[in-house]
Amino acid sequence: MKKLTILFVACLCMVWACDSEETGYNFDASLVKPAADFTDSRDGKVYSCIQIGEQVWMTENLSYLLPKGTLDGCFSWDGETFDMSDVSYSKDDWVELMETTLNDPAYDWAAMGVQVSLVNFYVSMVKRGMMYASGATSLLETNAPAFYEVVKDGLEELKEPAIAQMALENFQETEAKNGNYSKTYGLLYSYEAAQKAVPEGWRLPTDDDWKKLEETLGMSRQEIDKLNEWRGAGAGTLLKEEGVTGFNARMAGGDVYYASNISPKFLRCGESCYFWTSTKTKQNDSIDLAVIRSLAVYSDAVWRGTSRIDNGKRDMHYSVRCVKDVQ
Repeated sequence: MKKLTILFVACLCMVWACDSEETGYNFDASLVKPAADFTDSRDGKVYSCIQIGEQVWMTENLSYLLPKGTLDGCFSWDGETFDMSDVSYSKDDWVELMETTLNDPAYDWAAMGVQVSLVNFYVSMVKRGMMYASGATSLLETNAPAFYEVVKDGLEELKEPAIAQMALENFQETEAKNGNYSKTYGLLYSYEAAQKAVPEGWRLPTDDDWKKLEETLGMSRQEIDKLNEWRGAGAGTLLKEEGVTGFNARMAGGDVYYASNISPKFLRCGESCYFWTSTKTKQNDSIDLAVIRSLAVYSDAVWRGTSRIDNGKRDMHYSVRCVKDVQ
């Protein structure tokens, strides 16, 4: 990978003059330099990187699967959120939590109005396989609410491994159906999930980070500040796959805004890509917007615009490209 990157950068000077003629840009190819690959310690994924000016960018979209998958706002193409009612407790862990809590001397169950014999009955039914832990939990919430309040947080912790496993299985099933979308395009994240998914040492780019990149590409300050329009004819070509910057933006599509949709609306894979920035603004007092960037096969420019973060019923989901400053 490193040898290929060095060869790629060396070739930039050969193609720069031709590219300048085609785009009208005075892009200084010497501003592109090799950067070390980054290995995400959370899942072992290796990302190639490139230095453009005083910034280091990943040349691939982020593909880290958050622990709860779609429940955390992290989607592969055509992904659907799994049904939480299918999440079950480990019987042994559930029984251990109930019995440990019942025997905890810190609680005076009689004074709290808890009928210990009833709780023991539910526990024994689960132990004997005559009742599911989820069903017993519902009965505890209804018939022994004071006890349920004590164990509620512990029950949530018991669910986490099961949720993580279901999230992984849901992701794998979706990838099998969509031809392993994430291997080419990364994953699509809600605005909130985008903040969570970025690995340590990197950041979700701000609007100013993108402006700095665009200025390095040769975009004029007058064009850089334009909003909700295509700016910088030729700049998009420099950033696309096989563009001379090595940024390597692929047309990943996105789960875009549709006012009436409750379910995701995945559109324009192979035609457009959308990148979150961390910069928020407002449409009015009740509607939050985020500044985004977009590229498309039908334009050689870069779209700087705003996007609803949600439609009141569901979140929007776009790609994440990570950046950091040159050290």
